[in-house]
Amino acid sequence: MFFHGGPSGVRLTTWSLDEAPEIVATLERLLSEDERARAAAFTRPDARRRFVVARGGLRERLAAELGISPGEVAFHYGPSGKPAVEGLEFNLAHSGELALLALAKEPVGVDLERRRPMKNASALARRWFHPDEVARIDAAADPLAEFFATWVAKEAALKLIGVGVGESLPKVLTPAGKGWATGLPTSALEIDRCWVEPVPLEGEYLAAVATGGQRSAEPK
Repeated sequence: MFFHGGPSGVRLTTWSLDEAPEIVATLERLLSEDERARAAAFTRPDARRRFVVARGGLRERLAAELGISPGEVAFHYGPSGKPAVEGLEFNLAHSGELALLALAKEPVGVDLERRRPMKNASALARRWFHPDEVARIDAAADPLAEFFATWVAKEAALKLIGVGVGESLPKVLTPAGKGWATGLPTSALEIDRCWVEPVPLEGEYLAAVATGGQRSAEPK
């Protein structure tokens, strides 16, 4: 089931990765040979299950949009591994037991993180975040929540342009809440900023979505 909660023209949906073994087995049969090999490489059963349910669920949803069977969905990959399909823009994120998918008519990036205790959040922010973001986190009433909100916004922006995090992460400056993220590295999209905004999710998850231009929220 889709809901509108991000930029105009972007549809967002979530699904649980906590599925029964028989459902996991059904979804695994939808995967390609290389996807099944990737699943088999996980040493932890829960990590393997999450991969299978995320990827199988992605295939089901993309197939419904494209009017084909899940097994016919053919992925190709960008230089940093961002998956794509012909005829549809999408981006997938998953964390903990939740998957989040963004569908759009233009390039889109989305990221999701489960909020959890982190003793080294401050050190990570100073290593990987822009100084203005570090100052914002330090001044926040809930620094950990601000840390995760900043993290997902930065990841969504970089996933939009299909560039890995690496040394690009500290150069990207995200806004507080929704607004322009600036300082994007060079990419095929040839943009140096993008519009990012939080995705309203219940519970312990924080997420953000990024598009190439400013968008107002869609009506409910």
